[in-house]
This record gives sequence, structure tokens and C-alpha cells, in this order.
Amino acid sequence: MNDEDLVFHYHREERLENATPTVRDFYEGKGPTAPKGIFEALVHTKASRYSLFALILVLAFFLGFYFFGSKSYEDSLNGINYSLSAFEFEDNIYVSIKLTEKSTAGGEKVAGGENATTDDEKSSTDENASASAEKEISVQICAIDNENQIVDKIIFTKNDLKDGYFRTVFFNHDIIKITAEITDEESQSKIQLSTKVTGEKK
Repeated sequence: MNDEDLVFHYHREERLENATPTVRDFYEGKGPTAPKGIFEALVHTKASRYSLFALILVLAFFLGFYFFGSKSYEDSLNGINYSLSAFEFEDNIYVSIKLTEKSTAGGEKVAGGENATTDDEKSSTDENASASAEKEISVQICAIDNENQIVDKIIFTKNDLKDGYFRTVFFNHDIIKITAEITDEESQSKIQLSTKVTGEKK
């Protein structure tokens, strides 16, 4: 007998007689239905709910670290807060380090300057600002190019502090990052700051 002479018969009911209840329910349309919408798909099963919860935790961690974590361009040393910034304008990179210290009222005031809000606080502010200006500190600022090489550097002392800022300008030799090492000469404690240069690159 040739294969062409064979006749195959398919009886769905007979086939389903020996099937499991799950299979019979599926063919009868009683099985589980597919979730509708993206959110239902994410919480449709226990495993998917765990995955969604883990994803939310990871996202919350990164957002919290981004907004509340330590920043490379800010740090404090012996009661003085230092904030490094750098931006490009034409062919120059303008760099500044701002010095502030916590006041007794809980706010901030410029180190080496006057920023009191009331007459009663002014004398205290002046005394603390003067103390900040008298600290023996040295600041080394380095300009880093796109090959991570130091192309220029400058060293400041407390005598270069003007209105609560250390400021300098670098000629733009493809500078993309600025680093600063601040040293308290009395205690020899140090902090490191770094920031990317902001502004449009040509």
C-alpha cells in the first residue's frame, strides 16, 4: 500500500478524552486569558510582580543616589564647604571654587566675605569669615584633556582668596575636565574635587 492510499481521520473529541483538565479547559475557552494592557502584563503573575518591585527598588536607589548622594564637585574640609565649577566661553575655560561655611543659624555664608542677614549676626559672620580666610590652605587646580592628560595646572594659597572664591582661567586645549586638590597645611588633610567643563564644545 502506498502512502497516497492512506486516509487520516482526526476526531477532536476523541483526542481530548484523554487530555488533562487544563488542556480541555483551554480548548473550551475556560483557560486563563492574556492580560490586557502593559500594567496588567507586569502584574499578571507572581514572578512578574516580583520583577516589577525589584525594578522600582533599583530605580529608586539610583535616583536617590543621584539627587542625595555625594557629588564629585563638592566636599568639605575642617568646617569649610568647597564647590568646584568650570565652564567654557569662546577659547577659555573659566574655573572657580566657592568657599562657604555653616552659620550658627543653620544657613550658609561666604568664607572670606560678608553675607549676614541681620545686624546681630554680622559681627559673628565677620569673625568666622576672617578665621576662614586665615586658614593655611593650598589649592592645586589641574586642567585635563580628552586623553586624560594634565595640560595645565595652577596653585593657590589663602592669599589668592577673593570674595570667597578661588578663580582662574585656562586656555582651551581640548580641556574636558577640571580637578582640584585642596590641602589644609596645618593638619595635612586633603580633599579631591572634579567636574566636567560645561558649555558647548566647538
